[in-house]
Amino acid sequence: MPRKMDPLLDSFGTLAPYTPTLRERLAEALRAAFGEEKAHDLGMLWDNSPLSAATEVYDAGRMAASGNLKGATMTAALALVPGRKVVKEAAEKTVKTAEKLGEFFDYSRLGELSKQPQHGLLRYVPPRGVPQRTIDLRANPDVRRGMLETIDRGLSMGGANWYNTEPLLEKFVEILGRRRGYEAFRKFIGYVAAASPKARVAESVRNGSYYYMRDVSGKGLPIVGETNPQPYGNPFQRRHQMNAHRVAAGGLNPLTHPKTASFLENLSGNPTPVTIDMHAFKLPAILAQDPRYLVTAYKTGIKGAPRLNVRQAVESGQMQMSGLRPAHWQAIPRKTEYGALEDYYTGLGRELGMPPSQTQASAWIGGGSLTGVASDGLKPFVEIVQDRVNKTAKAYGVPPDQIWRDFIRGKISLIALGGGAALTMGTANQSQPTTAGRE
Repeated sequence: MPRKMDPLLDSFGTLAPYTPTLRERLAEALRAAFGEEKAHDLGMLWDNSPLSAATEVYDAGRMAASGNLKGATMTAALALVPGRKVVKEAAEKTVKTAEKLGEFFDYSRLGELSKQPQHGLLRYVPPRGVPQRTIDLRANPDVRRGMLETIDRGLSMGGANWYNTEPLLEKFVEILGRRRGYEAFRKFIGYVAAASPKARVAESVRNGSYYYMRDVSGKGLPIVGETNPQPYGNPFQRRHQMNAHRVAAGGLNPLTHPKTASFLENLSGNPTPVTIDMHAFKLPAILAQDPRYLVTAYKTGIKGAPRLNVRQAVESGQMQMSGLRPAHWQAIPRKTEYGALEDYYTGLGRELGMPPSQTQASAWIGGGSLTGVASDGLKPFVEIVQDRVNKTAKAYGVPPDQIWRDFIRGKISLIALGGGAALTMGTANQSQPTTAGRE
């Protein structure tokens, strides 16, 4: 039986074994003995005591031995230079100033590949093969050329950065410790994925934070069918609630929920699965101008009017391809197509020397004008989370670093962009989200 791999601590994965610093081991012991809040206060007392200098000298030596000379120098400086406490306080003040400005993450690192384990997901294998339209799409050289050009354009717009959540993981670890931080990070990402069908990314973050708060605070997830408080509702919230319960029960089945399970993995740092959301599905179909991918029951928005068969209207000449909108194209691949489309995107990435998740994200951003990507989705995921934290801090009238601590510890959920917030746990007076999302 293959051994279970710890994504953070096991050298069998892509990270080398991690040796906690003396200060980190002390912090972990304080948390275990006194709880999170008391441990924080005791840690501050320790950091301002003479004994703290000894730990920094020890850690500086260990960093130097491992080759981290920059870290060793900075750590030793805090312990050895005259006025050590003043230097430390000045550094902390600089950090807090940056946090107030919302500069929590080093965005220059987002193009780097995550250090988390990489693996594929199970996919449905159709016993009779994939549909003919998918075979034709994959074999179309004009579509392939158009896809490569779109991916290249998206890459220049920052597509490779979109899924890198390593800085967010580090924030969770900073606040909760290494193991608890990773577990909480994975839980939050799971709830964001659960809330992603038919929702924009920023709304998925907001609503995912609500499910995360309900879980971590011990309140329990909403009962399926229960109305979420504003602004955490969505016309498809019943599906989101069912997904959230699946996440809490152990995860999403990639055979029955291939897109949502893949989105969770990509945001967790696994670049191998491909998130075939509605944009990834529509893009090659639109480039192919293939009527087999057009919807057959389009809601016109006219009260009492029958649904429009767009495919039939195009094939009969009543509608022209040039006049179609993104909503006229099908949004969800058939079960028999998902694996083939994942292979298609993986092959495009291989040709460009990119991992699958970066390939899909670059196509998503580069082709957004064709498929209807909302403008907020063009930002890297971590920046979208940061925006939510900053807006929540502004609404509550507190520094963003306090919102980070309270959010990650499950005390509050994040609110909507713009508008005010009711100062109660997990509630705010906001409007319903829209439905243009990653499904």
